[in-house]
Amino acid sequence: MPVIKRENIDRSIRAPHEKKYKAQLKKALHDPMLTPEETDHIKEQLASLGKAKVYRRNSPPKPGAIDLT
Repeated sequence: MPVIKRENIDRSIRAPHEKKYKAQLKKALHDPMLTPEETDHIKEQLASLGKAKVYRRNSPPKPGAIDLT
């Protein structure tokens, strides 16, 4: 399934959205009700923000994926 890659979207378009999402994640880390698993998950999301995702050639599409064929 063809995928729109993050690199195909101009950096000037992505930057404000990534910055806003990063701020949301950092704010969420301050929640005292988070479990350790949730905290780890948010930290993983912060670490992977802006990095390219790796897709396998024959992987099934995720729910809501857009088919470009």
